[in-house]
Formats: sequence, structure tokens, C-alpha cells
Amino acid sequence: MAIQYGQYIDLVLPMYGEVPIAISDFGNGYLEIMGSKHGCTMEALFEKKIGDQVWLRKPKGSGYPLSKFNDKHLVVIAQGTGVGAVKAY
Repeated sequence: MAIQYGQYIDLVLPMYGEVPIAISDFGNGYLEIMGSKHGCTMEALFEKKIGDQVWLRKPKGSGYPLSKFNDKHLVVIAQGTGVGAVKAY
């Protein structure tokens, strides 16, 4: 599964629900997400321990068209959970 900068995933916790969350970094064998402890699903995520399982749906969104900005200066402004997607870039 290919991931692009600027995409997000749905994090699913049975009995709590699902929430879209920004992909803040990724690489060979790892995925980093960034979110705030807001709402019952995210509060439940913060209670998880190493070894606990969560479900992730495949990446969504079109990502950032980074090739259009080669050799150009770029200013990106984000707030809230959008910071995670910008951090990935």
C-alpha cells in the first residue's frame, strides 16, 4: 500500500468508533500518526498500551502534489490536526 504526504487514515477502535487522523510520518515498516486527546475514540487510543491492537483503514485523500513545487519556496500554514499532515512533508 503506497502512502503519500498529506493523506490520512481512519483509526478504528471497536466499541468506541472511528476517527480520521493525519499521517505525520511514514517509512519502511512504520506509520506515525498525530492527534489530540479529544473525543471518546481518541481518549481510548491514549489508554492503549504497547501490544494492544487497533484497526487502521487504508490511506485516504489525494495527498500533496509535491512535484509541482520542486525548486520553489513554499509556505504552509496549518492548525489543529492538520499539523500532522504538514509535519509529514
